[in-house]
Amino acid sequence: RPQPPSAMPITEDTSEWDATAWKNKGNEFFKQQEWNEAVACYSTAIEWEPRNKVHFSNRSTAYTKMEDYGKAKLDADMCIDLDPAWPKGWWRKGTAQLEAQEYKDAIKTFERGLEYHPTDTNLVEGKKKAVQFAAALDSVIGATYGNDNFDIDAPSTRNSAPSAPAPAPAPAP
Repeated sequence: RPQPPSAMPITEDTSEWDATAWKNKGNEFFKQQEWNEAVACYSTAIEWEPRNKVHFSNRSTAYTKMEDYGKAKLDADMCIDLDPAWPKGWWRKGTAQLEAQEYKDAIKTFERGLEYHPTDTNLVEGKKKAVQFAAALDSVIGATYGNDNFDIDAPSTRNSAPSAPAPAPAPAP
């Protein structure tokens, strides 16, 4: 039987707990903003039910709260792998990308989720937010470098060959 790490502050007898009990205990820790404990409980639930998308979704959210966006995205990817038609997996991944300031990736993630659920409020709102943040970032960087049409994802022109200088005007006769 999977057991939590020994450092877990649980005083109850957990010997009869199943995945649901671990998930519920994780939810209690989550509500108390005890992210590490929540992650440990969700991880134990995953050991019990490794194909349950909800456990990965819950742990993804806890990782996002901990600002561990890499792990949050990995767990969201597991949700998506387990059930690509489940909108919450896409929302979890897009949210982690937003928090990691990966705005253009978040747009793509929300768009993929919207292919399955075009009216899902979380996906629609997430995409709007990602588009706004991406545009704001492009605008700030563009203004900094004197390019009003700056796109952070556009190919670099930094190593392009310089254009030949304009010829000097011909002397007057």
